[in-house]
Amino acid sequence: MPLLLKNEEMWGILSMEQNIKDMEVAFREFGEGKAAITPRARIYIPTGQKDLDYWFNNIGGVVPGFKAMALRIDSSLSRDIVVQDVRRNEYPGDFVGLVLLFSTETCELLAIMDDHYLSVIRVGATSGVGAKYLAREDARVVGIFGSGEQARTQLMAMRAVRNVSLTKVYSPNKDHREKYATEMSKMLEIEVKPVATPKEVVEGSDIVVEATNASQPVLDGHWLKEGTHIASIVGGDWHMRRGLLDDETIKRTDLIFVNSRQQVFLDKQ
Repeated sequence: MPLLLKNEEMWGILSMEQNIKDMEVAFREFGEGKAAITPRARIYIPTGQKDLDYWFNNIGGVVPGFKAMALRIDSSLSRDIVVQDVRRNEYPGDFVGLVLLFSTETCELLAIMDDHYLSVIRVGATSGVGAKYLAREDARVVGIFGSGEQARTQLMAMRAVRNVSLTKVYSPNKDHREKYATEMSKMLEIEVKPVATPKEVVEGSDIVVEATNASQPVLDGHWLKEGTHIASIVGGDWHMRRGLLDDETIKRTDLIFVNSRQQVFLDKQ
């Protein structure tokens, strides 16, 4: 029988440091042509309610180094909202997300897992790999947009690869950013400071992380200092156009890395 794992049962099984190491294996094998992924495929259909769609998502990948193949599927509702003049995407109501894990040796189904915990850890570890190789070695100050679960694993990852001494967090909800600051400063034993404006997050930061559900730019590229490393977790598709980097940021950037070039071209269609 396959192992059945709920989100709460998986928390803490692997450290962020180990997750980053494992993500490095996956990216290395992908770059060597050993690992493979299927492009993310999404289905949207209108529900009949204003600005509300049914959304189905699936993506698969196999990493020979782990002797495993995983298929992720999600079933949810999706809609755009506007909060303080910023367009955001949310998934209201029940959300069904699963990861099916298969053995590439025996072909058997090894596990059926909730995908929420796995998703936020995976995204955090991916950003951690990027910062490990691209952020300056002396990076100490992190600025974070967002105060949800994605923002938590993002900071965990930055702390794992750099000696972070100060983090500034901005969320349009004052209570949310203050709660985030209290919880993360206790968890990581570093100073986490809530700030009242987006500009305060960016100014003086060595690493800037965009971990928000906004669908449009949340910073002005003019605010960035030279040598800043930026991690943005938001990606759009043909139906849901999303992007957190403004034109000025793109123009000033020396290097741009993406998870999958194939996915980027498909999403532009």
